[in-house]
Amino acid sequence: MSDQSQGLSRGLRRLRSAGAAVVLSALALLSGGPAVSNGAVDLELVLAIDSSDSVDAREFELQVRGLAAAVRHPDVLAAIDAGFHGAVAITVIEWASAGQQITRLPWTRIDGPQSAAAAGAEIEVYNRSFEVGVTSLSGALDAAMAAFAISPFETTRRTIDVVADGRHNDGRPLALARASVLSQGVTINALAIQTEYYRLHEYFRQELIGGPGSFVETTQNYETFPAAILRKLIREISATPMS
Repeated sequence: MSDQSQGLSRGLRRLRSAGAAVVLSALALLSGGPAVSNGAVDLELVLAIDSSDSVDAREFELQVRGLAAAVRHPDVLAAIDAGFHGAVAITVIEWASAGQQITRLPWTRIDGPQSAAAAGAEIEVYNRSFEVGVTSLSGALDAAMAAFAISPFETTRRTIDVVADGRHNDGRPLALARASVLSQGVTINALAIQTEYYRLHEYFRQELIGGPGSFVETTQNYETFPAAILRKLIREISATPMS
């Protein structure tokens, strides 16, 4: 199929989706029910970034700048555009110890260069919220699930993207949090920053990730984090079902 034909096919699918949303909105208004969501997306993605003691101010800055650049990258936008709806929804959560989780970017629809640029501009200027804190991977997962519960979007695919440079050492057992996430059909992926633990990716593979298509991306230091998070986003978004 030519690029032009593929583009036409995607356009027709999106028109049908938009039409369905209009019908649902009208039905909700007529019935006096609540308004429908902010629209269907191919993926809801929670981006959970590490702000524990092992991450200094410079390393946190490399995380947020790398993430901002990845969100705006043409290859990420191309992956988004190739999806059935041509849109994803993201939220950014900063986390450290149990009880130390904060939403930095509320749920945001990314459907082209303009929305990606706006999200990236907000992300790249974040300062860290926690000066002291350890590594509660279960807390990060629980916060991600709470975020899904209030998402205004509709999707058939939800993924948690955990970035961390250490092992779980605080909060409720990781196995319990992980099992709860997986039981609800959510995929957990991870990016292992191997500055503290050389084989951290193996720990994440055994103890953290799970669900359809789950994987671990790795980087050996924070300087190469931008390339790693870019690879990770492209892979996560490209795995979105096309129909």
